[in-house]
Amino acid sequence: MQSLPEVHLIAGTRPEAIKLAPVVMAMRMAGRVTPVLVASGQHPTMVAQALAAFDLEPDVVLPVERVTGSQPELMTAMVSTLDALFADRPPAAVIVQGDTTTTLAGALAAFWRQIPVVHLEAGLRSGDLDSPFPEEGNRRPFVMLADGRSALLDAAHNAAGARALASALRGSGTRPPLVFAASKDKDVSTMIAALAPAVGDIVVTAFADPRAMPADELAARVRTVVTDAEAARVRVAPTPDAALAAAWALAPSIVVAGSIFLLGEIYPRLGRPDPFA
Repeated sequence: MQSLPEVHLIAGTRPEAIKLAPVVMAMRMAGRVTPVLVASGQHPTMVAQALAAFDLEPDVVLPVERVTGSQPELMTAMVSTLDALFADRPPAAVIVQGDTTTTLAGALAAFWRQIPVVHLEAGLRSGDLDSPFPEEGNRRPFVMLADGRSALLDAAHNAAGARALASALRGSGTRPPLVFAASKDKDVSTMIAALAPAVGDIVVTAFADPRAMPADELAARVRTVVTDAEAARVRVAPTPDAALAAAWALAPSIVVAGSIFLLGEIYPRLGRPDPFA
């Protein structure tokens, strides 16, 4: 029997572990890939503690030795050990989260091995390299590594999440197309009111779950919130696949938000070439 392709999820801090853990569990349930949790060595004890709350533990713990505690020392060690790992057991894709040194190290190591990288939630973009430091500087090289099509995945499944994402997008100075879906019980009006001024065209769709709001109904709700000019740019796609294609036809960099269920369906379609095909 042919083994499933591996996807390496790189966690170096507590927040990264907490946000990657549900992705690991969803991937295991889907059964299309083998998720491999990699503890980068940045904060190994905190990562192990955070994963334990989900009954998970790292599959790989990188042997990173820190003497001075400096960022250059950490970055050098992580890139070197990640490169050795990717050479020994090449993954079909690498997932990094946030804006830490681990994020940048994982993206660079994967890029140099020509492995597709998925960036799960980029954090808040300030546009100021001095604040937050070094996180804003960590983000920018990663963005430049995104060759061709890219997608920012951020669940933003409630009003607070939508406002945070909108703030990040305004800081980036761009208005990318938005692929959006939501559950029936969500306050779509408040979410869209926050997001619409920060994005371009809005492509609404529905994920494959009974809790999903039908795409036509969602589009109607969205159009009642936005301006007339924005309403003209609201599109309906019957499936997440179609929504992804429609958004990428508009711009090479897009945002996917509104539901963790949507992100779960969109993720396997990411990467160029598709590592799961």
